[in-house]
Amino acid sequence: MNKRWKNLRRSTLTALITLALSSSAFAMPTGGVIEQGNVGVDIGNLAVVGDGATITTQTNSIINWQDFSIGAGQSLNFNTAAGALLNRVTSDKVSELLGTMTQTGVNPLFVVNPNGIHVGGSANIDAANLTLSTLEMSSGDFLNAARKSNYNLVQGSKGVKEVTVDNGARLGVGNTMNIYGSKVVVADGVIFNQSDKKTADKSYALILAGDRATMWMDSKDGETQPVRVTTTKDNTVDFHGNMNIYGNTDARVIGSTVNLDRANVSVGAKFEAMAVKQASYNGNVFYESADQSNVLSANNFTGNSGQYALSGGKVDLKNSAIHGSKIEIRGEKDYQTTGDLQRGNAIQEQRADTDNTVSLDNVTLTQNGYRGDEYAWFYINGGKTEIKNGSTIETTQTGNISAAQYVKRTQVKSGENKTTEFDWQTTKDNALTVSGGRLAGHTGQKDDSLTLIGSTVDLNNGVKIEAAGQFNAGAVQRMYGRSDRNDIATVKGNALRTDGADIKANSMYMAGGNVQLKDTVANVTEDSDIAAIKTWTVVGERNNKTADVDNVLHLDNTKVTLDGDLVIGGGTVNLVNGTTIKGDELTFGAGHSHDGTTTRVTADNKVNLWNSKIEGRDVELHAGGAGIWNSSTIDATEKLNADNPVVRTDGSNLSLLRDEASHVRLNGIEAADVKVVTTVPAVPTTPKIPDAAVMPMPAPSDAGSASDAENMATGMNKARAVLNASKNSVERRENMAIQMRELSQNSPSGRASIGVVMGAIQAISDSGLAEEEQRALMQIVINADDTTNRVTTEQDRATVVTTADAVEVAEYADVTNPFDMSEAAEGITFSDQG
Repeated sequence: MNKRWKNLRRSTLTALITLALSSSAFAMPTGGVIEQGNVGVDIGNLAVVGDGATITTQTNSIINWQDFSIGAGQSLNFNTAAGALLNRVTSDKVSELLGTMTQTGVNPLFVVNPNGIHVGGSANIDAANLTLSTLEMSSGDFLNAARKSNYNLVQGSKGVKEVTVDNGARLGVGNTMNIYGSKVVVADGVIFNQSDKKTADKSYALILAGDRATMWMDSKDGETQPVRVTTTKDNTVDFHGNMNIYGNTDARVIGSTVNLDRANVSVGAKFEAMAVKQASYNGNVFYESADQSNVLSANNFTGNSGQYALSGGKVDLKNSAIHGSKIEIRGEKDYQTTGDLQRGNAIQEQRADTDNTVSLDNVTLTQNGYRGDEYAWFYINGGKTEIKNGSTIETTQTGNISAAQYVKRTQVKSGENKTTEFDWQTTKDNALTVSGGRLAGHTGQKDDSLTLIGSTVDLNNGVKIEAAGQFNAGAVQRMYGRSDRNDIATVKGNALRTDGADIKANSMYMAGGNVQLKDTVANVTEDSDIAAIKTWTVVGERNNKTADVDNVLHLDNTKVTLDGDLVIGGGTVNLVNGTTIKGDELTFGAGHSHDGTTTRVTADNKVNLWNSKIEGRDVELHAGGAGIWNSSTIDATEKLNADNPVVRTDGSNLSLLRDEASHVRLNGIEAADVKVVTTVPAVPTTPKIPDAAVMPMPAPSDAGSASDAENMATGMNKARAVLNASKNSVERRENMAIQMRELSQNSPSGRASIGVVMGAIQAISDSGLAEEEQRALMQIVINADDTTNRVTTEQDRATVVTTADAVEVAEYADVTNPFDMSEAAEGITFSDQG
C-alpha cells in the first residue's frame, strides 16, 4: 500500500469520524427563533438545544426552527403547563425523531414540518398532548387551537409529504396523540400504549392523511374532533402498528385510502377507520362521503374490546378478527348522523352505489354487549355485501347485515327503552351473499337475532345460521320496520335463495319476490313464515300480503321442522325432490291477497308437491288448486282443510288432484275430495329470476341542516353585521375574512356553506360601497369558504369563466331578484357530494 493511498484512507476516516461526531452533536433542534411568546431552555439555547434539555413555555408560544430533530440516544423534554407551543420548521430539512421526546402539561404541543417527519425505530415518544404534522399550520391557527377554537392544517406548496413511523418506535398516548400528514405510514411493530402523562379521564389518538383539515381541540383534555377533512387520491394511510390502550380511549384513522394490514388495535372505548373524500362534524351532524377509489382494506387485522366502525367507498377485510361491543362496517357513497346517539334520538342515513362494496373473507366478527346497552350494536351494509370463506359472525344484539342503496336508522326513546326503526331501500344488483361460514345471533328468544336484507339474498355453500331469537331474511325493494309495524315491497327480481344452508332458529321469517330454498335444513322452535310476495304489511295482529302468480315459492330437497306453526305462501308454491315439512299447524297458501283471515285466489294460484311430504297436526291448503304427485304425501292428525277461508275471485272451483302413488290423509284416512288422475305434470325447474328494477336513490335527509333560505339569511346577517361594525376598508376585509371562515368551518355541508356565501355576497351587493371594494370583499368571502373556493378553483380549470367573472355577475345581480339555491344548484357540482 503506497503512502498516498494510506494518507487518503486516513483522511477519509478522519472525515467520516468528524461527520459522525458533528451529526451527533447537532442532532438536537437548531436555529430556533421565537416568533411570539416566551419559552426557556435549560440546556443549551434555541440556537443549539442541548441533549436532555427541557423547553418550557411561559405562555402560548411559537418557535421557528431551521432543524427540529432528535438523534438516536438523545432526549428532549417539553413542559407546556403554562402555555401551548408550536415548533415549526421553516427550512427544507426533514425532522428526524430518533431518540426520546417527552411532554408534561396539558396544553397542546405541535411539531409541524411541511418537509416530512420521520420517527425512527429507536424513538420513544411519551406525551400528554402532542401533534406531529406535515400539514402546514399558520400562527393564527395555532393560537385558535390553543384557545379551544377551530384551526386549520393545510397541505402546502411542498406537496405530498409523509409522516413515517418505523418498526420498533414506541408512542405513549397521554390525553392526545395526533399524527397528520399528506401521507402517513406506521410500520409493523410500532407500539402505541397508555402514557403516564395522561391527566384526563379519556385519551384520544387521531391519525389523518388529508389535503386540508379543520379541527377542534379541547385544550383541557386534548379531545380532537375533525370539523371538516378533505382528501385527494394521494392522501393515504398505511397503519400496521399495535395500539394497546385498554383505558377509556378513542382512536381514529382517516385517509383517502386506509390499509390496516397486520395492525392490532385494542382500545377501551372506540376505534374508527374511514377511507373517504370528506368527513365533517359540527356537534350535531356527522357526515362522510366517498367513492369506490376510497378503499379501506385489512389483512390479518385484529381488534379487541371497545367499539369498531370501519367505513369507506369500499371495505375489504381478509383473515381478520374483531371483538367489540359495537361492530359497524359500511361501504358507502355517503353517511350522515344527526342528533345524539347517547340520548337515543339520532337518525343515521347511509347511501351506497353498487360499487360501494363490503367484502369479508375468512373474517371473524364477535359483537358482545348486554341487552339495552346503548354502546352495543351490529350493522353491516354495502351496495354489495359478500361474506365468504368460513367467515364467522356472532352477536348479542340484532345482527343487521344488508346490501342496500339506502338505509335509514331512527332511534326512538320511550322512558328508559330505546328502539330503532329501520328503512332499507334497494336497487338492481344490491346483492347480499353469504357463502359458507356461520352467522349466530345470541339474543333473547323474542328479539330479532339476525336480519339479512338485499335486492337479492343468497345463502349457500353450507352456511350455518343460528338464531336464539328470530331469523329474518328478505330480498326486497323496500323494507320498513319498527316495534309495531313492518312493511315489505318487492319485485319479481328480488330473489331470496338458499343452497345448502343449515338454519336453527327460535322463529324464522323469509320473504322475497321469488323464494328458492334448495338442499336446505331448517329447525325452528316456534312459529315461522316463508313467503314469495309482492307486498307484506304487519301492523299489530293484522297481517296482509299480496302476490302475483309469478311470485313463486320453490322448495327443492329442503327439510323444515318446527315445534310451532308455519305459513308458506306465494302466488305459486312448489315443493319438489324430497322436500319435507313437519310441524304443528301448517298453512300452505297460493293466492293473490291475504288479509289475515281470508285468502283470495284464482284457478292459477296452485300448491303442488312432487316427491315431497307434509306432516302436521293441522294442515291447511288455501289455494285455487293443489296437486300431489310422484309419491308425495300430506298427513294431518287432527285437521285437514282445503277450502276455508278462501274467496275465488275468478269464479273457479277448487281443484284437488293426486296420482295413485300419492296420498292426502287425515288420521290415516284418505281424503275423499282429492281426485285421482293418471296424467302427472312434469317436475318444474327452478324459476328463472328476472332482473330487479333500477330504483332511484333517495336524497340524503336535511334533518340536521338549516334550509337554504336559513343558510342564506345567516350569511347575509353576519356580513351586514361586519359591514356595520367595521370602521374602514381594512377592518371590513379583515373582519369579513374571520367571520366567513368561522361560518364555513361550522357549516355541516358544502351546500350549507354555499348558501352562507350567497347570502354574504347579496349583503355586500346591497351595501352601497364603492364598486372596487365590493369586488374585493366578495372575493374574500369566496376564498374564505372551503367548498366555494374549491368549486370555483375547479371551474377555473375547466372553463374560461373566472372567479372574478363570477363575482362581477354576483355584484351586479338585480337585487329585486334575490339569489335562489335551487337555481344555483343546477349549475354547481358539489365536490363533497361526489
